[in-house]
Amino acid sequence: MKKMLLLTPGSDYEAAVNALVSESFLMRKFKADDGVLMLQSEEGWSRVDGNIPNIIGFFALTEEGQASVKDAEAIWTHQFGESSPGACLLSGTEDAGKQRDLLSAWLLDKLSAERVRLMGRNVRLMQGMAQLRLTHSETQASFERLESFYYQKGEDKRFVARHLEPVDGISLLLKADQYLTQRLPVESVGISDVAIYLRQTPVETGAELNVSLRTVEDDVVVASWNVSSACLTKGWQRFSVMRALGTDPLTTEIDLEWSGAKPLTLALAGKNPDPRWSANIDGRSEGQVLAIQVWSAVPGVLSPASSAAHTQGEPRRRKWIVGLDLLQRVESLEEVGGSIHFDERYGGVRLSPTENQTLAARLESAAPAGASRFVASVETKNADAPRVEYAIGVAPKTSKQTAGKRMPEFMPDCVSDWVSLPAETWSNLELLLPEPLSQRGDIYLMARLSSGKLPDVDVAACFFPFMVHE
Repeated sequence: MKKMLLLTPGSDYEAAVNALVSESFLMRKFKADDGVLMLQSEEGWSRVDGNIPNIIGFFALTEEGQASVKDAEAIWTHQFGESSPGACLLSGTEDAGKQRDLLSAWLLDKLSAERVRLMGRNVRLMQGMAQLRLTHSETQASFERLESFYYQKGEDKRFVARHLEPVDGISLLLKADQYLTQRLPVESVGISDVAIYLRQTPVETGAELNVSLRTVEDDVVVASWNVSSACLTKGWQRFSVMRALGTDPLTTEIDLEWSGAKPLTLALAGKNPDPRWSANIDGRSEGQVLAIQVWSAVPGVLSPASSAAHTQGEPRRRKWIVGLDLLQRVESLEEVGGSIHFDERYGGVRLSPTENQTLAARLESAAPAGASRFVASVETKNADAPRVEYAIGVAPKTSKQTAGKRMPEFMPDCVSDWVSLPAETWSNLELLLPEPLSQRGDIYLMARLSSGKLPDVDVAACFFPFMVHE
């Protein structure tokens, strides 16, 4: 703890030291040099500035010393724009004992006043902290309302920030207990998803792929996923955070560890001789870059993840989106009659049922584990089309037929009611499951004509991106 300093002119220094009885204080010489207040210490003379908070005041015992103190106080006020810390002037008192008593009483008064000042400052500090907490709570509530408005306006989307397509003929094998790192080709701002491409579906059960997203500068893991081999398939494997990363621009890496007895086959996107940007296994550069996709969203904002992604949960209830990336991979369950395809013009899956036919399409693995509520968006785009009935269903992946062209036998309450709509009428279909899915499943999109009669028009019954809730 620093001792408090009493400043005295050089002419009074010896007597002043004798008058000081407490070891909690130190006496220091001061002088005024060309309008600048100087302080003597063990290192020599130095300029008094605002960085010496332990100066308690000035002390003088003679008329000459009192004049020097008054000059110093004037310099202090001019230099710092505030009153000096005070002075104890004893020029009319020659008795040494009385000098000590008067100085002790003055110091006691100063310390008492300082204690009162500090207590008042602490009270104001606590009041300020309480106000800060209140302001913080109000700000959080405002952001929650802003997020709600953001969702209602349909802006809670994730966009592809970078896409490195797999190159045919080159792959990278990741063996058990190996550690693979790949620096991402974008900064961390707003990152919401990262995807890698598997050349083959893992055949063994019980293995696990551990994925982590890490910022290089501070070596912090900002997200991690542990995915069972049963949940991995050939193609893009997408890993999502529920809330996009913040606004600080940092370098990011994706780290992979595989526990299977057989290697995991990863697709590559081409060569890169720079070891910082190529895939590294156990610190050894492979000279190649992983095929990778990176999505971004508004930084720090909670947005629905793709229902096909491996997600990292938060304490609040999760929700996903069946987006364009899934709708574009739609599978037709009809060998003949009707038409099913993704229509770029309408931005959705287009079904054109024929007479007395239920037309169905499958979105494979689009229903995430834990989902219990599906809210689809539908509309018949042709103004001349008859009324069309729409429905959606959910079934486990094990219900997929070998031929791949038939609908499964849906479990009770796993298919929605049929909703009949006239042309150019937008509506929602809602399916509420009796209990959340225990494993990833397939979503089925179905449409049929209400009358069974088909006029000479293209029906254009469309399903658009829709929401899935936990």
